[in-house]
Amino acid sequence: MSKYYSRNPEEFQKYLTNLKADNKKKNWRNLIYFIDLALLMLVFFMISKLINPALDVNLKSSTKEQVNGLEIYFTKSNQTEKDIVTYFLFLKNLTSNSTNFPEVTAEFTIQNELGNLCYKKELTFSQKMISPNVIDFISFVIPKISRENLSPECKSLYKKPPFPKTIDTIFDFSKKYRFDSYLKLQGEINKELIMTDDYWR
Repeated sequence: MSKYYSRNPEEFQKYLTNLKADNKKKNWRNLIYFIDLALLMLVFFMISKLINPALDVNLKSSTKEQVNGLEIYFTKSNQTEKDIVTYFLFLKNLTSNSTNFPEVTAEFTIQNELGNLCYKKELTFSQKMISPNVIDFISFVIPKISRENLSPECKSLYKKPPFPKTIDTIFDFSKKYRFDSYLKLQGEINKELIMTDDYWR
């Protein structure tokens, strides 16, 4: 910290003014550094999410199955778009050797809370070699059907759960306000993955 030795009042006043100006400059400089750091961290976070969707901790996930040393499950992206929903089929290699995920066909279906079939789409997943102890993924997109084009019993796919919950709904654990997505892997990998969701965002 700088020291002041002059006894002249005018010089002392000038000294205090300069000291305040220096402190203001220092505060602005620190604020700019903080903003730069925050923006840099945001950029790194966005790039990481783009490279690895598994970093999105709030991803809604399906049941998990194991086959040939791979743990398989799918998740739904939190990024909402008007006409599509993006999903990720995750392949976790539980072994210390490279494991092959073969090319497979799959059937993606959605059923409402009453078990009515509301959506069906055929998919094909390409072959992929998964390195030891690595989680890899394959993204796939499901086009939405507008609420107007759904059958009456399936319009509930767009029905949001009541919020805030009332005394009548807070302890209601029935199948209302939800639907189930099924991903049936066929052929060499004969597994079915199920994910429960609240509504079609």
